[in-house]
Amino acid sequence: MFSLIVGPMAKPRQLQFCGFVAQQATDQAGEAADPALRTARLLAARKMQSRLATDLAKANAGLSPEQINAIAGENSQAMGLLSYAPSPQLAAQIRSGNESDIIGLFIGDIVRQCDAMLDARGVATASSTVDLSPPAKIGFKWRGKTAAEAFAGTGLVPWAERICGDGPAAPADYSGAKLGERGVDGVSLLDWAIECRDRAAFTALLDAGFDTAKPGQFGDPPLVVAVEGKDPWYVTELLRHGASPDAMGHWRTALSAAYEPLEDGGGEMYRLLRKADASLNFPAPQKSMWNTWTSFARWEMILSNWDSFKGDPVLLGRDVTMELEHPVTRGSKRALETLKARLASDFGVCFPVVSLLDLPRDAQGNYRQPGCPGLRPATLPSGPSPN
Repeated sequence: MFSLIVGPMAKPRQLQFCGFVAQQATDQAGEAADPALRTARLLAARKMQSRLATDLAKANAGLSPEQINAIAGENSQAMGLLSYAPSPQLAAQIRSGNESDIIGLFIGDIVRQCDAMLDARGVATASSTVDLSPPAKIGFKWRGKTAAEAFAGTGLVPWAERICGDGPAAPADYSGAKLGERGVDGVSLLDWAIECRDRAAFTALLDAGFDTAKPGQFGDPPLVVAVEGKDPWYVTELLRHGASPDAMGHWRTALSAAYEPLEDGGGEMYRLLRKADASLNFPAPQKSMWNTWTSFARWEMILSNWDSFKGDPVLLGRDVTMELEHPVTRGSKRALETLKARLASDFGVCFPVVSLLDLPRDAQGNYRQPGCPGLRPATLPSGPSPN
């Protein structure tokens, strides 16, 4: 894909594109969890900038600020297109378990391909020694913010700056920190430790009594943050310290976030949460696993867990009707037909369920079918039920 998108560009545009990539790599370097990797990425980006400096200055000579901005927009679009078709090398890195670092890996891979293209173009290589100061060492950034920026206005900056390998050794005791305080977008000290994979600080924060039920970044409790970080160790530790496996984030449960539709059994973290008795059900149907499985057309997963179904049978019946009537059925049609039969026999759903717009709801919010006297609800009276 790189050769198709960048290859046809004129040489000045190729230089401008690779200069854009080098700047992106510089800006993103601090988001790597490993301190050594942050510095290595910054070094690679600066080597690219050093290599391009002379020729890029010539390419940009005489361009107005408006023209420079327009070129930057085109470069951003090119990066977007490249993200849809990762190189074999990048795909292999992602498969090896580095999915949580996908943005850094992607930018690094484009830097690599720019270097190869510049070699072919005969652009001089960078000096073997590139001055890395300032800074000689780059601190961790979360969504582009340093600890001082993310926790500005709180008393947490000195504590956050000891996490992620950025300052002196992390203190073993965080009892003096105001653990209930939150930074930008709700980020907590525990979120900070999860994001940069600082296990020592993470454990110390839990031992200091961090409230695992209180929301952090973007309204998500720590378990949801850990699940989305895709490292089972943090999920296991949170469960061991009493975090509820039914933790609800700002838009989905930890279990829904953990589900990997392309893996048998849903993935390692999904299995960890289910082993800890995470419920498949939730009072709001759109936040239950039944809705998650419907979204991914995993009808066989619904059937294999049918004894635990406490959702809205009419709502599920509508989804089944829509899939069966669609010219191209997602997932297993045989499983869909079986699911339709089970909804009719076990809950009295009348098919087809064409529309929900005119259907009344019962006191628990579930849809009713006035012309279907045999309908039997399977709703949750309150809160998620076990299993």
